Amino acid sequence: MTLGNNFQVAVARINRMTEKQPDDVLLKLYGYYKVATVGKNTASRPGILNVKGRKKWEAWKEVESLTTEQAKAYYVQTVLDIVEK
Repeated sequence: MTLGNNFQVAVARINRMTEKQPDDVLLKLYGYYKVATVGKNTASRPGILNVKGRKKWEAWKEVESLTTEQAKAYYVQTVLDIVEK
């Protein structure tokens, strides 16, 4: 399977999961996903009252230097780590 296929399978797998994951793991996945699908974070930083939006923006900003392929690989590995627990 190619990295692109593995990424799509990992996205589907995490979306089907019923058990709650820690917020830090979900934010890490969000950042990887955004880099893999959109690229660098060029969005405006959400206001201080938008706590959830700001955390998501920061998670994306932290990993924006990754390439699309690196972000996909990290996303897949993070999902595998969750599933193998």
